[in-house]
Amino acid sequence: MKSTFAVIVILAAALAHVASAHYILTSPKTRGMIEEQQPNPPCGGFNDVQAERTKWPMGNPIGITAYHANAAFSIFVSLSPKPMAMSDFTEYSSSRLDRVGKHTIEFPLDKGGSEAFLKAMQVKEVRELAGKSATIMTRYDGGDGTLYQCGDVVFEAAASKQGQAAAGKSGSGSGAAAQVGAGSGGVVVAAAVAAAGLFAV
Repeated sequence: MKSTFAVIVILAAALAHVASAHYILTSPKTRGMIEEQQPNPPCGGFNDVQAERTKWPMGNPIGITAYHANAAFSIFVSLSPKPMAMSDFTEYSSSRLDRVGKHTIEFPLDKGGSEAFLKAMQVKEVRELAGKSATIMTRYDGGDGTLYQCGDVVFEAAASKQGQAAAGKSGSGSGAAAQVGAGSGGVVVAAAVAAAGLFAV
């Protein structure tokens, strides 16, 4: 009985910890995620550009794991070598998420962008962005505060539809588990879930 109660306590604490993460950027790979710093724009407290950027075929979707049933989500882009302020970024799109879990969010950069977006990127056509280093900033608001995470990329020419689908699936699937384990209590959750197997005995 005592061991069963302990498992319940551990599992509840672990799930509460993950829920407090609000959201995790999984594709492209987030620079990092620390709960207390997520409200700090533009990159949730992680201001240093990653040494190794993710190769990003234009048209690939953004992958996140959301912990709110209703949230506003926006995608921004910066070509600055070290963006440090919101003014370094230009908004590409906004949408709403209506469930908890993994999301693949359209980011059809290969299809073009608004005139204002292209002007901010200093290009006439989106294909001119191929080969350029960039930072993708994501903004998330589940109703209890605005949060930020960034990923550093190198834009590539658009991939095939099959390639885009594969990238989106891996980004919003396995990447989420890796990132949670790396910095937001995934180890605790894994242990708790494993321990919860006692109930099946």
